[in-house]
Amino acid sequence: MLLGPDYEEAVRIAQSAIDSERRQLPHTAIGAYIQAGQLLIEIGRRQAAPHLQEIVKAKALALLQRAEGLSEWTNAVLAKDSSQHALAEAYQQSQQNRYKSMTEKQELVSKMQQDNKNMKEKLSQLALLTKIRGHMKRAVSNHRARKAAQAQTQAESNAQAAAEATQEIMTRRGGFNDVTGEVNEDQQRRETYDGPNDVTGSEEKEEEGGYSKLFPRAPPVQAAGGSPRETQKVELINELHARIGLPQIGHLRKFEPLTRDPMADGKQEELQAELEAAKNEADQLRAAMQEMEQCLQLAAQHQKQRTIKLEQQKVQEFAQVHDELERVREELESERQCRAVALCICEPCHVCEFNVLSGICDYIYRPGLDLSDGSSLAVDQPLLTPTDWFLTEEEITASRGGSPRSGMATYTTGNDVETYSVTKEYFDAVFEDLTTTKEGDRVMMSAWTTDKVPLQPDVDNGSKSQFLDVVVGVIERGGSFKALVWTNKMEALPNIAVRNDMNAIPASSETGEKPLFIFDDRVTSPTASHHQKNIIIASANSTGENDQPVAYVGGIDITSDRWDTPYHNVSAIRDAAGVNSDYDGWLDAHVRIHGPAAKDVATNFLARWNSDYLPTQGLIDDLVNYENPPYSDLAPLNYVSSTTNSSLGHQNVQIVRTFSCKYKHYKEFAPYGEKSLFQARIKALKNAKNYIYIEDQYFILVPELLDVILEVMPTIQRLIVIVEPPSTGLKITGYEKYLFDMVAPIQQLYPNKFQLYTTKSVRNLYIHTKIVVIDDVYLSVGSANWNRRSMTSDSELDANIIDDLTMGSPDGITVLKAARDFRIRKFHEMTGLSYEELDALTFIDAANQLDVAAADNSTIIETFQVEKHTYFAAYTNIIREAADPDDVCDAS
Repeated sequence: MLLGPDYEEAVRIAQSAIDSERRQLPHTAIGAYIQAGQLLIEIGRRQAAPHLQEIVKAKALALLQRAEGLSEWTNAVLAKDSSQHALAEAYQQSQQNRYKSMTEKQELVSKMQQDNKNMKEKLSQLALLTKIRGHMKRAVSNHRARKAAQAQTQAESNAQAAAEATQEIMTRRGGFNDVTGEVNEDQQRRETYDGPNDVTGSEEKEEEGGYSKLFPRAPPVQAAGGSPRETQKVELINELHARIGLPQIGHLRKFEPLTRDPMADGKQEELQAELEAAKNEADQLRAAMQEMEQCLQLAAQHQKQRTIKLEQQKVQEFAQVHDELERVREELESERQCRAVALCICEPCHVCEFNVLSGICDYIYRPGLDLSDGSSLAVDQPLLTPTDWFLTEEEITASRGGSPRSGMATYTTGNDVETYSVTKEYFDAVFEDLTTTKEGDRVMMSAWTTDKVPLQPDVDNGSKSQFLDVVVGVIERGGSFKALVWTNKMEALPNIAVRNDMNAIPASSETGEKPLFIFDDRVTSPTASHHQKNIIIASANSTGENDQPVAYVGGIDITSDRWDTPYHNVSAIRDAAGVNSDYDGWLDAHVRIHGPAAKDVATNFLARWNSDYLPTQGLIDDLVNYENPPYSDLAPLNYVSSTTNSSLGHQNVQIVRTFSCKYKHYKEFAPYGEKSLFQARIKALKNAKNYIYIEDQYFILVPELLDVILEVMPTIQRLIVIVEPPSTGLKITGYEKYLFDMVAPIQQLYPNKFQLYTTKSVRNLYIHTKIVVIDDVYLSVGSANWNRRSMTSDSELDANIIDDLTMGSPDGITVLKAARDFRIRKFHEMTGLSYEELDALTFIDAANQLDVAAADNSTIIETFQVEKHTYFAAYTNIIREAADPDDVCDAS
């Protein structure tokens, strides 16, 4: 070159400055711009020719002006806080103390856990003491009750014995009762005395042979309080009265037994001894109870003191913990404030931070951080055979909880597969197939939603290609049409309108066949859905060895908003045909399969339709007008051709599905659910050698998929993801958090290998695609989104494709035609470059063109930045399980 190698070096430095600016590293870019400008000034001084001096000086001036502009922007950012330098130093200090503070926090957590353990032990001891005290109280109470019962029983026995003894004495003494002092009057009248009457004092003569001859008279009774014996009797009588509930007496009555009975006196002494023994026993029991009560009082007092001490200790410990937590909170708040300063300078904050030493934004160091952009990695030869990529029969069975998958092939060969990278291609193909059906042809459609839209709005506004008009044509030519559509609450009105109109189409005059639209609500929960989007076209009878049905598999529903071109600039056509609804364009994909794999898609539809458990049997279905007309089972396909291979094409296809293991009414076709789609994706990602391209509606956290991506990232050149940003409604359910949780771990470790894009907001496009392309070899297209519900809960169906047609690539490796062709058409849609231009580029160069396109206002994509928000902490696992269920069942 005329200007020499120094000029080439200045150009290289300037290019690096441009790259740094694109990667949002302004300080690095400023330094490079200044370095390149100074080098150009030096080159200009060495030039003898004035015109060369002017050219070089102009280029140097342009670079320095660019550096000045970036510097002014950076200073404006730094000027937001006049104490920036001090804050940066504080941030640096916090970085230096980070590991120390983390250790202290860990020690604090350990101490709190040990304190919590000790507190639990103390509370357990207190509960044990309380339990012992309760047992002691119950034991004393039971002892008291038992002794009281024994005393009562003894008293009753003693009273009974006393009464019997008294009765015996009365019998012997002629009716006198020593207890009551009463005399039987009849007996008294029969008695006569030879001496004075003890009561009246008069002399009475007893008849000869009377009572006096039998019993000699006793001496007169002394007055109350007289003889010791009388006093003793009074006491004994009062004791007996007390025991049997009679009133006390002060003295004996003026009747005395006519004779002393030694047996009665002995009985009274025995009763007296028993009474004394009972008194002694009662005294002993009373003393024992008093001792026990004192023991309990002492125990209660001790327990109260211990409880007070424990409470005081607990208060002190909680106060210490509170102080420690407050200190930690202050430290975290200080760190957050420092990071908040960094957020104003370095974005995204989960990847970059402000480096005080260098004065620029730099990547946050983490173990495993890889700053390579993949360009230095050698391109590896990818795997090419279907068995390397597809699940085995055993793996499919394992994904179904051990239940073999009957009626469907492990995978099929010889299929003719057409891929549609934009929706117009799909609608044109469906219109062509449905308008050329013959008599006896069977059309079966499963859908998430549907509407009365034209299939070719660029040809007519619906007068010829309107969906229901196409269905009428199928019926009039002697064919049948069966639709199985989810009870979509969000799209209820258009679905019910299509149901009403389709079921009202007159029967064929030739065959009597009528179309039939059935709603299907057989899913696990109100938030789950039937998400399969398939159309099958089959002959009624087929005898040719190569006759095979056709099946459409992908993410496109026949409804509003879907039809679009690869340029996404036909809003006028969409408006005129009534296609536009919420968006001005739509990104999606589908495939058409002609071959044995279409039989697997048909088998899936027939199994759902013919299930013994009928759909829409609940009250809610009647309330929202989802009731179905009577319908009967459908016959299986009648083809004599092979179910596993054909010579129609060159594509190997494996049909994989999702059915929830928690739903118990898939007993005919998935009694324990099916996760072959999930397991197939994991297996394919593990095979990646060079790149992974994902275009998806969500790309939110699926932990198993994240683990596989992090596993292969060190060895692949690039991971490219194009995703739809969460809408406001999805943000409310936590999808913004789950997107961050999927993206951030990859960006933090591989910031230059991971390219993340979305569409420019001004274009008002919607990304609805569900595709994965790996190494220009493997292509997966279907209905399943990159989320947990599509992997485990919603009914889904994907087609995984490995081509038999190989070709060389500019990278010097062998790849497969179908996958590479599809990837180049997608890159054409994103970058605006021609197919021929992209076909000539190595993969790395083509991937870099996505960065160029993101900065170009004429293209549809832009770089997508995810951010962490404080509100993420509000989303619990319960909320996520409702928004993005993970249906996992016990292996048993």
